[in-house]
Amino acid sequence: MPSLPRFEYLAPKTLEEAVTILKKEQRAKVIAGGTDLLVKMKKREATYQKLIGLKNIPNLNFIIEEENVIKLGPMVIHEEAEKSLLLNRYTDFLAEACRHLGSYQVRCMGTVAGNVCNASPSADTIPSLLILDARLRIVNPKSDRVLPIDQFIVKPFETVLQRDEILTAIEISKPLPGSKGVYLKIPKVTEKDETLVGIALLLKREFSTGIIEDIRIGLGSVAPFPIRAKKTETYLRGKNPEDRKSMREAKDLLMIEISPRSRADYRRKMTEYLFDEALRAVLNKS
Repeated sequence: MPSLPRFEYLAPKTLEEAVTILKKEQRAKVIAGGTDLLVKMKKREATYQKLIGLKNIPNLNFIIEEENVIKLGPMVIHEEAEKSLLLNRYTDFLAEACRHLGSYQVRCMGTVAGNVCNASPSADTIPSLLILDARLRIVNPKSDRVLPIDQFIVKPFETVLQRDEILTAIEISKPLPGSKGVYLKIPKVTEKDETLVGIALLLKREFSTGIIEDIRIGLGSVAPFPIRAKKTETYLRGKNPEDRKSMREAKDLLMIEISPRSRADYRRKMTEYLFDEALRAVLNKS
């Protein structure tokens, strides 16, 4: 792989300083872990004259609980997320997604926020964040805003994040009591272990009848960007997960909702397989 092009590294001490630099500099980019950005720069897929590091800004590495909300800071790396007692208690499937993302080296450097901002169709964390209705807190020189994650990505590797904006927190609501979740994936056999198909599933059943009270399905690498299968979710609510006919019809609907980029037939088969495996896994969870 070619060497990195020359660039200037800036290390602001505050968020205000960072967004001010972004507004002023036309060819600057924020860097957190750099596991995606530096590879793109080496491949000459992206060129920036200045990189703005966030590691010298205090209070950006946190996983905290506030009532029914869990907040992750933009400097939380995947290894920290996978080991977080808070995430493993309430959203173990998100911790699981971080646990199996890329290589060990990537998990020790790459951040959850960076994985979101890179907006890869095969991003491992985004399907879980989608089914958690995550909200993204974004700051710019004049104000800040909160955006639902399903409004953040517009196409592969592109988001609504403006040039002078920084993602400062990921906020997720705790799942309903009694909900069970899982994240499963089939990796490509490559040096980066990218995801061929990934599924995050969150299920809540009615206690007395066992029918599906609520279900959420997030999918990665089967569309231009990670998606929620909302039509399939709507169909499944009120159904018995043990009813084979209903599950067959749900998978038929799921096939309509996805649009694989390549190896479409194989990805469709693997999506059906992972749906069955994910449903079986959550039904077997104690």
